[in-house]
Amino acid sequence: MRVRVNRLLVGILFVGVFTGPVFGFNVETLGKIKLLDNNDVFLQIPVGIAVTEDNVFLVVDFKAANVKIYRNDGKLMEILGRQGYGPNEFAQPLHCYYSNSTLFIDDVGQKKIFMYKRKGKFKFVRSKTFSFMALGDDFYLEGNTLYTVGEIKNTDGVGYSNLAFDPDTGKHLRYFLPVHEKLGLGSQEEYRNKIHSKSKFSILDRIGFFDFFGDYAYYSCMIDLKIFKINKKDGTYTTFGKKTDNYIQPYVNGKIIEAARAGNREYIREQKAKMSFVRQILTTNRHVLLVYGKRNKGVDSDFMVQFYNFAGEYITEAKMPGNMGFNFWLDKQTNILYTTLIDAVGEGEDDIYYMMKYKITED
Repeated sequence: MRVRVNRLLVGILFVGVFTGPVFGFNVETLGKIKLLDNNDVFLQIPVGIAVTEDNVFLVVDFKAANVKIYRNDGKLMEILGRQGYGPNEFAQPLHCYYSNSTLFIDDVGQKKIFMYKRKGKFKFVRSKTFSFMALGDDFYLEGNTLYTVGEIKNTDGVGYSNLAFDPDTGKHLRYFLPVHEKLGLGSQEEYRNKIHSKSKFSILDRIGFFDFFGDYAYYSCMIDLKIFKINKKDGTYTTFGKKTDNYIQPYVNGKIIEAARAGNREYIREQKAKMSFVRQILTTNRHVLLVYGKRNKGVDSDFMVQFYNFAGEYITEAKMPGNMGFNFWLDKQTNILYTTLIDAVGEGEDDIYYMMKYKITED
């Protein structure tokens, strides 16, 4: 039987539609597709997802260390990779990105990015491997440039949050947003001192998310409701964001620091569950969407989405019912949003997963 998944990784997202004053900004449910098991092959912990232009579902299974490939009716057609460190194997695959018949898989266990070329409707062949000494939290392919975020050092040892590189040669092209600046610190030295101490920057998650539109990348760190609008050509940036009454800024106090020193992870998890963390940033052809979580009476998680225009002007915020995971895929041509949904069944039974489809509508 499969082990119950971590609810921070996989959950229920966008069940139903937005509630509250969205003023024409909405996410409508289009339906759900059951991801079918095949004999003894089970989907265990889905993390990264992607959808091809002809609606093939690519789902990274972190626990099984493979990529499961489904037809658009949910039938499992192929399994890409297996557990290991050899050819066509993954240690800890986490993120993926698909564009122009090319699939990228980030293996945090091997600290590598694997590139695959599509050779048939359900077949992908590994073509290149890139060493990547930082966690790639997100990907975006534009022309001959692959963008990724993480905590990345250049040849001088300076840490950055965004990297552009050429997937054909592996050459690093540009670095964007020094890590200390994304955290509001004054220098690299201050950043190094902070992360080696029991500060909020060493205790709280520093994962980043981004998306692109036109000449700009829109980036947000998990621990701050602030959006960086980064010029892809010269790296200059401006910031925007609105902290509403629903947002609870992540913090670290003396008790949390004491728990970190004592290795009390359960207490830290309990405290972090009371805070708001950014879960994703997305761009349509008209707006920037920022999704974050908040606590409802300290028990049930609520999730909020904020709408901004590309100038950074706040439009509105709406509540989304239910829980959510980290796995999103937005088709920018149709504004259809995909994510996985778990139907948790009884103890000792296998969970059931669905691919959910939603339509983003904007006035």
